[in-house]
Order: sequence, then C-alpha cells, then structure tokens
Amino acid sequence: MSSRQQAQWQSAWHDILDEFPEQVATPRPAVLPAIKEDFRLHFDFWALPIEAQKNALSLLPNGAALGQRAEAWQRLKSPTSPNEAKVLLQQGLAQLQHQGYSCPHPNSPVSFCAAQSPVLMQSDPVTFDLDDALFDMLRECPPRTAEAFHFLSETYYRAANCYEVANWLVWPLITEPSAPDLYLPFARLAAGGWFAVTTTGSDLLLSQPSP
Repeated sequence: MSSRQQAQWQSAWHDILDEFPEQVATPRPAVLPAIKEDFRLHFDFWALPIEAQKNALSLLPNGAALGQRAEAWQRLKSPTSPNEAKVLLQQGLAQLQHQGYSCPHPNSPVSFCAAQSPVLMQSDPVTFDLDDALFDMLRECPPRTAEAFHFLSETYYRAANCYEVANWLVWPLITEPSAPDLYLPFARLAAGGWFAVTTTGSDLLLSQPSP
C-alpha cells in the first residue's frame, strides 16, 4: 500500500508525464494504481526529457543528486567490448574487495555466455554482499528517505531491467556525497549491454550484449 507521501509524489509525477504527450503515449489512468503496478510511471518516466526527469526527482529527498545521476545514466549508454567489460568487472570487484565487501576475487576466471543462457538462472549477482548492505543502510535512513527508496525502486529497475543499475541510480539517496560509488562499474557494464554474475561463488560469467 502506498503512503500518503508516495501518493503525492505519484500524482505529481503523472502531472509531469501529462506535459509530454509526444513522448508519453500511455494515457493517465482515471484512478492511479498502487505504485508497484503503475506501469506508466515505471516505463514512461524514461521517455521524458532529462530536465523533466530532474524536475520529477527534485520533489524527493536528495532530489538534485538523484537528478544528476539520472542525467549521468544517459551518458553511460555506449557499446562495450568483451575486453572492456572484463576490465570493468575486475575493477568493480577490486573496489568492493577494498571496501571490505564479500565478492568473487577480481582475478577469478571470466567466461562469456549468451544473454538467454539457462546457466544465468542458477547464478548470483557479484554484488550480493553490497546489495545486502544497501538495505542495512536503508534501515538507518529517515522514514521519508525510505519512502522515496521504495517509490523509486520499480522505475529505477526499468532503466535497464537490472538491479545493479537501479541501486546505482538510488545510491545518492541513502549515502553521503563522499561515499565511494561502488555500483558505478556494474552500471557501466549494464549500460554497455553486459551483466555480471557468479555461478559458484568464485567463477565469473558475463552475458553477451543483446542484439
């Protein structure tokens, strides 16, 4: 169930979507659904011009930083070669290891597979320990920040259908500006079409970019 604050954000975001009929083809529902089922919000937010995205995010806690990150996401999107993807993965794991998070060793063997390979269904994200820590951080946040986190979660996931990107986008909401940007290498991977997982807790797998 959405809180009163989330309902206010939801209505305001739909007002912003209404201002861009050329980019947003989905009509506004007569009655707004629960946040988790508000597909117009989840998908059409990313069709908005960046300034409109930033206006929407400015309504939330740390909104300016969230807007800057949404803008940065647009700049991250570029093709990434297999070698570049491997280097990004190793850099990201080295950073996690340096910060004390459990993760596969940066020099673990790296294999490549197709984006729809069945083996991906039996794998874990390489950021598993950081993901858990993110929710520990969230529990220490003020209630309004937690409401914003849950309000954004599905929309942010739809940026790339990837939790690493969602977590990178939401990072400024719950961390200090000086905090290491630990999800950035993994967001760069996803921006280039790659997704990194571990299949044994040590071996690494990179799925190939979608055609």
